[in-house]
Amino acid sequence: MRIVPLTTLPDWRAHLPRVEEIFLTSSAVQNFTDDAHRARFKARWLGRYLDHFPGSFFVALDQTSLLPPPETSLIPPSETSSLPPPERGRVGWGSTESPRRKSARDPEKWEPVFGQDHAQKENVIGYLAGCLDDPRGNPLFADLAVYAVFGPLCDTYPAHLHIYVPAEARSRGVGAALIEAFAVQCKDAKLPGLHLVTDKAARNVRFYEQNGFAVLATTLSHGTPVVFMGRGII
Repeated sequence: MRIVPLTTLPDWRAHLPRVEEIFLTSSAVQNFTDDAHRARFKARWLGRYLDHFPGSFFVALDQTSLLPPPETSLIPPSETSSLPPPERGRVGWGSTESPRRKSARDPEKWEPVFGQDHAQKENVIGYLAGCLDDPRGNPLFADLAVYAVFGPLCDTYPAHLHIYVPAEARSRGVGAALIEAFAVQCKDAKLPGLHLVTDKAARNVRFYEQNGFAVLATTLSHGTPVVFMGRGII
């Protein structure tokens, strides 16, 4: 796994559908009144970070094996009984899932395909949408009423973030790695701290506490208790 700003990838636009998929499937809001409601929600919590703060939009990338298409001749199931057993350190060796081809030395034999033939693709397994600006002074965040209460805390914790990691990629250190990448950027920008706002009862409160954040204030947002969590930059 590696963490990079999305727009530093040569083919970064090709990853946008996966980013949107993670956003929509991992968001706390899953029900929308109509397509317009869904579009506004996406623009508010994803679009404005991609459009206005791309340098602080970090993605976690993991490699996925790309098996050759059927026309490259995978070994027939009828011949699997003659394959050697799996060999330590060679993932997939001897498996019917392994890509294989006719041996160049002996056309009557099959051989595993590794190296350049067994291609790898990097897939987004999580992302962090960040902003180094104090939200109080940026009109893009004028719609976030919680800063009427949380505003003074932004003197110490001006940068903010949102993290989205799909269920299948959790408990692998993805979120923690994303936070550390953004924290380094905040330190380089000589900011004193960073923050996030989340529901008081949300499961992720404990996760953020484990990653150096502390609950510093509470207020209501549309009737729901929310917390301001801050972390200083060391």
